[in-house]
Amino acid sequence: MLAGSIGVLVFVACRPARPLFVEDGVGHYYFQDKRTGQTIGGHYTGLYSQLSDSKPQPLPRRVLIEAWDSTQRGLPWLLNAWGERTVRAFFFDNGPDYVAQGLMRYTNDSAQVGFANRRGRVKIPAQFTIAHPFQHGYSIVGQGSHQEPLYPGDTEHMVWRGGKWGIINRRGRVVAPLQYDELSPVRENTKWLEAVNGTDVFLINRKGRRLSARSYTRYGQRPDTTQTYPFPPDSKSEW
Repeated sequence: MLAGSIGVLVFVACRPARPLFVEDGVGHYYFQDKRTGQTIGGHYTGLYSQLSDSKPQPLPRRVLIEAWDSTQRGLPWLLNAWGERTVRAFFFDNGPDYVAQGLMRYTNDSAQVGFANRRGRVKIPAQFTIAHPFQHGYSIVGQGSHQEPLYPGDTEHMVWRGGKWGIINRRGRVVAPLQYDELSPVRENTKWLEAVNGTDVFLINRKGRRLSARSYTRYGQRPDTTQTYPFPPDSKSEW
């Protein structure tokens, strides 16, 4: 039998140094290894950064920047400070989606929508036609939906309609099946949702539970749709 102690070596993997972010002067951008001068990845165009000037320099560690590759096909990629492609950007309000409750929407080459964290790591794989930002730990998602003008002739504001709608939590688990014709918050920052199936209009909570009745006034997105519907009591037991 061997006496004495046994030493254990622990190896910790370290990321390489951040490369330089370089503009070539003609509208193209690339990443360059500081030590060897070699280009990392390809050349990009239409690239947005938060740098104060255009001299070659590393990007901040936590920043993600949007960039089209040289083919200009599809939506732009989100690149990290090491020049690595993370996910394709989901455009909202003329730019990549905002982070809400630690997650942002992204899209794949098939235009399906999922969620990634602020570093571009996929947390909920892209699988929905559309998904709304998370609120109160849940997201409204749609399958088979399409975009159309908010009002007839409106060329600026678009909404998603049609298909079937449901609710997922931050782990991507479906907590309310995609079975509703319409699904929307009663008003901003509330946990109540209005569900529509055919002519049946009712309220559910964000776990898909149908709520008991009182009354509330709904001010619809379309003209002449202000109506009175059942409204849940204030009891927290229905949250």
